[in-house]
Amino acid sequence: MHGMELLCGTFSAAGLPSKVADAFMDYLQMASEADDGSKDVVTTFNALRQSQDK
Repeated sequence: MHGMELLCGTFSAAGLPSKVADAFMDYLQMASEADDGSKDVVTTFNALRQSQDK
């Protein structure tokens, strides 16, 4: 997650849009809050998607 934070900061500092990176950071934050942050990214995404479909 720290690497993505650096990437988003770099985009922002360069004046580049970071909507996709910001959205991914939101997913990582949700996973971290659910104690799933150490899981594979795809597994985490699928779990979050399923939780929103309910």
